[in-house]
Amino acid sequence: MVEAAVEREVADGAPLEPQKYNHRIPLGLLMLSHGWITQEQLRRALDSQRQAGGKGRIGEWLMQQCNLSEELVTRALSMQWGCPVLSLSSHNPETVSTLIPRILLDAYGMIPLRNASNRLAYLAFEDRMDSSVALAVERMSGIRIEAGVVTASQFLRGQERMLRAQFPKAQLLEARSLGKVAKEITEVMERLRPHQARLVRMHRYFWLRLWLHPATSLSTSLPHTGSTSLLPKVHQVEDVLIRLQMED
Repeated sequence: MVEAAVEREVADGAPLEPQKYNHRIPLGLLMLSHGWITQEQLRRALDSQRQAGGKGRIGEWLMQQCNLSEELVTRALSMQWGCPVLSLSSHNPETVSTLIPRILLDAYGMIPLRNASNRLAYLAFEDRMDSSVALAVERMSGIRIEAGVVTASQFLRGQERMLRAQFPKAQLLEARSLGKVAKEITEVMERLRPHQARLVRMHRYFWLRLWLHPATSLSTSLPHTGSTSLLPKVHQVEDVLIRLQMED
């Protein structure tokens, strides 16, 4: 059963690393097409970025050199990724700290903002929206995820708030093959004997969530069947993250 679940998570062909999405319009060209910057301003920002060895995002260079607002750059990012601009208003870390393990928040540059209802939660990214990551959160939680971007300053404030929140207990393991991933999961299941479990993959990370008590568990076990569930309390679940080190 565990081996089948692991194979299912790689069957969709999703890459082990986030992709650059070269088919999207570059941010600078998008802002140029809307008349927010000139060709000369874009050329100067690209030259500066190149001279700095590629360091810094083009939006940051444009803000620095053209006095563009952070809000305008974020608006352009939302257009580039086809997602909404979200806000940190009503952000309460303690109510969403069980949505995603802290390790994955750091790995993929995101913060959960709020749980609007039992069926909807908001997930914010700083500079790129990763739809496969958002889908993994949706599959794990059973809650529909609305993903978007926030300004860089709001993202930093949100990160600082999340640092002070309490997360479920988590452990990080590493594996060099899918067989080793299945073996690690099996050993954890045999040791902890959870009442229910669910597995999803976020690029290189296999995320196993364990419900330890019958009263707080899901109505379905691994593999996932699509049922809706409430966010658990911190003490009700335990997370295991297995990072796949296999060569692409």
